[in-house]
Amino acid sequence: MTRSGSTLVCVVVPAYNAAGTLDETLRSVRAQTHRALEIVVVDDGSLDDTWAIALRHANEDDRVRVLRQPNAGVAAARNAGWQSSQANLIAFIDADDL
Repeated sequence: MTRSGSTLVCVVVPAYNAAGTLDETLRSVRAQTHRALEIVVVDDGSLDDTWAIALRHANEDDRVRVLRQPNAGVAAARNAGWQSSQANLIAFIDADDL
């Protein structure tokens, strides 16, 4: 799959109680020079504002998609993210990777 003639890359961001760092992480991913991005944030049962922050980014940028699941751990969140993707390539970034 391509978008704008480039290989589509999915960036999966598992997030659990990541309100303190998620906004900056998503701004960084959205600013990458490779524009054919699908960004999947998986809220892994957060109890803070992680969901609201991720939704705000999804509303601002159609490349961002948000999934929500009961807390199952980072590996389950990563798996849910890549399994929902249509991209040729998958990249993982943690919600606190600034």
